Amino acid sequence: MLKKQRILAVATTLWFLLQPVSGQATGREYEEAGKPEDTAKVLKFMPEGTEALELMMPMRDGVSLATSIFLPPGDEPRPVLFCKGYYGRSGMAGYARPCQDGGLVFVAQDARGRGKSEGVGTFDASSFEDETQDLEDALEWIAQQPWCDGRIVMTGGSGNGINPSVAVLTGSPHLRGVSVGSTSGVADHWMFENGARRWLYSWMKHRGMKIEDWPRPTVGPRDDTSIRNYLAQQPVNPQTVYVAGGGWFDILSEAALDYFEALHDKMPVYVTIEPRTHAAPGKIDGKAWPRPVKVRRAPTIEAMLAGTAGTEKSWVQYFLMGDVNRPDGPGNTWRVTETWPPPAEKTAYYFQPDGGLSSQTPPDSAAPETYLYDPADPAPAIGGNATYDLEAGPSDQRPLAERDDVLRFATAPLDEPVAVAGPVQARLSFATDAPDTLFIVKLVDIYPDGYEAVIRESAALGRFAIGLDGDTPLQPDQVYSLAIDLGSTAIVFDEGHRIGAYVTSSGVRTNARGQHIETFEVHPNRFEPVTDESDFQTARQSISIDRAHPSGLLLPVISLEEN
Repeated sequence: MLKKQRILAVATTLWFLLQPVSGQATGREYEEAGKPEDTAKVLKFMPEGTEALELMMPMRDGVSLATSIFLPPGDEPRPVLFCKGYYGRSGMAGYARPCQDGGLVFVAQDARGRGKSEGVGTFDASSFEDETQDLEDALEWIAQQPWCDGRIVMTGGSGNGINPSVAVLTGSPHLRGVSVGSTSGVADHWMFENGARRWLYSWMKHRGMKIEDWPRPTVGPRDDTSIRNYLAQQPVNPQTVYVAGGGWFDILSEAALDYFEALHDKMPVYVTIEPRTHAAPGKIDGKAWPRPVKVRRAPTIEAMLAGTAGTEKSWVQYFLMGDVNRPDGPGNTWRVTETWPPPAEKTAYYFQPDGGLSSQTPPDSAAPETYLYDPADPAPAIGGNATYDLEAGPSDQRPLAERDDVLRFATAPLDEPVAVAGPVQARLSFATDAPDTLFIVKLVDIYPDGYEAVIRESAALGRFAIGLDGDTPLQPDQVYSLAIDLGSTAIVFDEGHRIGAYVTSSGVRTNARGQHIETFEVHPNRFEPVTDESDFQTARQSISIDRAHPSGLLLPVISLEEN
């Protein structure tokens, strides 16, 4: 089955969005990758008489980076809007829009080893840390030019937001502000969740990383707190303003929140999270959430350059989702918090016999729920937040409930709304007859009409139930406890709705563009890496649901009353 899906998949190049910050428009920056630079695409956003320069900017190790500079008419030095990315300099043309009045110089640069820049093979393609040194050099070089007044801002979305997000971590005295959307400057955000290889891993080929389907499993770092620890240790400039946007169904929403958690006490950080995917509004049965006016306005590039940004205390502005059919019901509003996560009561919802989900402690004795996971016949992936294609989002999960390799749990219809805001966690007490395996857990909002909208999903490798090193195989049929971080959300499960959870071990689809998508790498149920599907084995998965070995969700329940 997996082979057939892969044969049907068309080999297409990944696509990313063009516009930064909130409400990114659909774009295909990748189409510019490797093409001759077209300065006309940028010049249409610059005033008449702008001079376009092409040069190779020297780095400290002798490598030079291909750079386009657009100088508006006039001899006076100006602030600079600097963009740097992986899809070609023409692909950054849209970011030059703020330069239309002639008040800004626009600089676009190919990253090391990409486009016409030198440096292929001179860096670790699995990390963004080499960009720190190059950005330090580039920001210093730009600041010393006669056409720059010493003030620099950066912007970009998705892949083009990586370098601006890394630039924040350089502590450069010349960097006044960064405005990005749906991105991260930490490579692990792009590659792994809970040690499981994400579909986004394949994007790293734009960094020059060699991407292979085999051998598998690919094992990544398990301790996600290490990302925030890494960010917190960087020498940021307290005068640099960082603005980030994301969506609750966006594959990189958690990255913006990690930046906030790690840096908001050291510099001004403003994050806005909307009810959208990477590419479009999130929709329930074709209907989007209402769009009330935001409570806060994020600082603009103009304010960053004027020195008037960053006077507010750092905040996260997040949309608290509700029933899309009840715009005036609970939720469906913006909230602002100066801490993330916001104050909440962590509430356990336990899996119960016969598919129940309840805050009541499970019974003393209950037979485990079991299924067979065959990696050659993976379960379908339907929507969710694990991809950035147009099929991501709060899609209806009901077709999965018909499969034998998917477990479904749900509460009774709620007597009153349950509001949730913050990180969601699943805890599985499991046994398996495989030496290693994978579990995927989904949080679902079940509407009164039956629509089952996936709200969050994530995965984890079974081997990490033993320890963070992942060096020990699982023992057959021993019961282990595995914590799976699903990431953050903000939603009101309205009265009459049900809170649901799905548990499975795979998720695969071929999308409308012909791309073969494994939301998380299909696990062969082997501990040592294997090189072919002939090495797949079927695993018997058992999820315990008794008092001694409970399984379920841990939800951050908040008050519906404003703080």
